[in-house]
Amino acid sequence: MSENPKKRSWRRHFLIAFLAMIPLLVVYDFLAKKDFGAAYRSAMKGADRMVVRVDEKGPGDPDAGEIVREIRDPALVAEFASLIECIPQSMRENRIDACGGSALLTFYRGDEKRIVISFHHGESLRWREGDGRPRGVGSNTFLTDASRQALVDWLDRNGVPEPKLEMMGKWPTPQVEADGGESGND
Repeated sequence: MSENPKKRSWRRHFLIAFLAMIPLLVVYDFLAKKDFGAAYRSAMKGADRMVVRVDEKGPGDPDAGEIVREIRDPALVAEFASLIECIPQSMRENRIDACGGSALLTFYRGDEKRIVISFHHGESLRWREGDGRPRGVGSNTFLTDASRQALVDWLDRNGVPEPKLEMMGKWPTPQVEADGGESGND
């Protein structure tokens, strides 16, 4: 008794589809393990100045707003960059954060603006401006627990207490309301 040709065709199509998915899984696994922290550190490499702006409504325009701290020590700027460690893409939470962040950090080499990032709730970074942004970095890139604490402590030690205060619930966090307006979160 011969096997039904339609049944054989279905099995063949299933096998072909299954085999075709293997390269996709390999590419996904590669991207999931990509170290986005390295991309941030690379963009900051050679920076000799860091300008920090903070606004209770969240930073907007990278060139506007009150400058709360300007760090001109290249060793301190490099130390900050060395503390950035991101959670692999495959392990991060799928959340969207629409706020502007609690601090806007602009890194310069001389007068050249290298990268602008916003720091969100003491837990994630957003690449706002700058060359070299790898595919997949754009929305929030979540930090490891150790990196979160190290960056918040570093900023606090260097005259920027707002991210630490925000993590402690003692600084207004910009919240986007349903109507698109913002409200402070005390």
